[in-house]
Amino acid sequence: MKGIQGLILALGLGMAGALFNYAYLVQKSTELDMVYFIGIKDEVTLNSGEKLTEEHLVPVGIPEKTVGNLKDFAYLWEAVSSVVGRPVYRTLTGGSLLLRDDIKTPPPKVVLEKNERLVWVSVSSSNFVPSLISPGDEVDFAILYGGPTPAYMADSPASGESASEEGSESSSAKPAPSSMFPRGKARQVIIGPFKILTLGNRLSSPEVWQAWGKQASNENVIGISVRVDETGQLEPKAQTLLSLLHESGFRNVIVMLHPREQREKK
Repeated sequence: MKGIQGLILALGLGMAGALFNYAYLVQKSTELDMVYFIGIKDEVTLNSGEKLTEEHLVPVGIPEKTVGNLKDFAYLWEAVSSVVGRPVYRTLTGGSLLLRDDIKTPPPKVVLEKNERLVWVSVSSSNFVPSLISPGDEVDFAILYGGPTPAYMADSPASGESASEEGSESSSAKPAPSSMFPRGKARQVIIGPFKILTLGNRLSSPEVWQAWGKQASNENVIGISVRVDETGQLEPKAQTLLSLLHESGFRNVIVMLHPREQREKK
């Protein structure tokens, strides 16, 4: 009997020790420093382009000792207000952490309005500095050409008046005074403004384009915005520009950048 009692006592003491050890481990686990990240709720699926809401998100705690460099790739819960309302870059499924690459802004694309066209103008790279110009800037083109004044310029509104992109005013080709160039000799015309949409393959500032890991190329080919009417005819200043470029053989074209602060005030 004494042997059985001793065995029962030993079992009881073992179980008590196990319970005390479990309670100790539970207590210690609650004392661990936790780092909370932004997670996607289990029942949520977000498609590419869909905006995040507070209902999509949940805090996910990870022991600080095991976080490692996860902070460099995932959003902390304390930054949740900064991600709400932003579109996701790729499809996200529930049960995952929200990574920084998930809501990065996609590279810009060329988007044209119904009556807008993209026309490329090739310019000598020695005539301007592409890195100082970004899509969205406005420029004039100064073109040096030879021969008498073309007939299309004699009757067109290319007489030095300014033009707006909507065509509410006449074209802004600005011939130099005729006294500067004897008839039949070289003439200079300034025409614009034209809004830049692309510089080669670059669709944003050099810094942003580089941040996307993209290499700019063919920046001497400037893509400009021009307008067409209901019949598909180009606006007068665009017609004049293309005719002058053709006559000059796309040579002797100077790019003249408009002040950005003045454009912002319009």
